[in-house]
Amino acid sequence: YVELMLDGSLGEITTRQREALRVVFNKTQTLTRLVSDVISLQKAEMTSLDLGPVSLIDVVDLALRGAEVAAREAGLTLRRDVLPDLAPVLADRARLGQVLDNLIGNALKFTPAGGSIEVRVEDAGEFERVSVTDTGIGIPFDKQQRIFEPFYQIDGSSTRRFGGAGLGLAIVKQIVEAHGGQVGVSSEVGKGSTFFFTIPKYQLGSAPLHTAGQQDRFGDRR
Repeated sequence: YVELMLDGSLGEITTRQREALRVVFNKTQTLTRLVSDVISLQKAEMTSLDLGPVSLIDVVDLALRGAEVAAREAGLTLRRDVLPDLAPVLADRARLGQVLDNLIGNALKFTPAGGSIEVRVEDAGEFERVSVTDTGIGIPFDKQQRIFEPFYQIDGSSTRRFGGAGLGLAIVKQIVEAHGGQVGVSSEVGKGSTFFFTIPKYQLGSAPLHTAGQQDRFGDRR
């Protein structure tokens, strides 16, 4: 209804009323995201996963396609570095997509215009390792382990400047650990960050294998 009022569908409003409604609209969006994040965190803690063979290539491509518009508007370049013959992983496709969406979204938020974000997938023995690297503002070393805690912000100005409630990375950690993987970060202030996680490979015979096709839209460096 706020949107209907803003676009004039419910009648004319004054400039001052429009400004007030935009504040209401923005705060409503913030509250909606917070509720969604809290629900996601609770679901992740329940570790209820629909596991099966999943192509990480497909999940990465879908996440990057979903970030294209936001990256373009922010003046950022998306890159992809994925081996062509990776084995599938044993994962919940939707939850794995949520992990990548959160990590890419986090990189978009903290990377200034002109920067880049790269998603890489590598073979790591019994696991596959996914990393999201940005050229953003970076994280102080003494704060790096706490950023995966629910509601944690690096400093009090982070919420005001960048938005968010500090739940995205906590959700990432919960989902990855529920899969039997690990999550971590490497960062340097002013030079960017790399968030990474591991997911166990799918073992033949545990479920029917299906691997979808792959796409080459994000500047592969194979």
